[in-house]
Amino acid sequence: IGNPGSSFAVEIARKIGLPEEVIADASEIVGSEYINADKYLQDIVRDKRYWETKRQNIRKREKQMEETIAKYEEELQELEKSRKEILRKAKEDAERLIQESNARIENNHPYHQGSTSRQRTYTIGTSGTD
Repeated sequence: IGNPGSSFAVEIARKIGLPEEVIADASEIVGSEYINADKYLQDIVRDKRYWETKRQNIRKREKQMEETIAKYEEELQELEKSRKEILRKAKEDAERLIQESNARIENNHPYHQGSTSRQRTYTIGTSGTD
């Protein structure tokens, strides 16, 4: 059928078989104001479609951004867990190395070889002399 307005009314008049003279007279009576109103209505309908499309695009982009943010937040949490695990393992390794080093120092130090009366424990950063 068509858009509401003067062109739609003219189209209906022709379809029902009104004579062209009657249609022309009706168009003159209605005048340019009616035709302009019809043009404005068509412009409004066109603009409405345009803005609806824009709004849909904006909603789509917002959804994509929210999904991206959620993904990055999840990745950040995983990285934080990994960082803590790496630090925990590094601390354990460092403590183990310190204990092994202290044991070697105690076992290899001249004061401890063959001497049971003087037992000394050495730690990193302390002197072994008294």
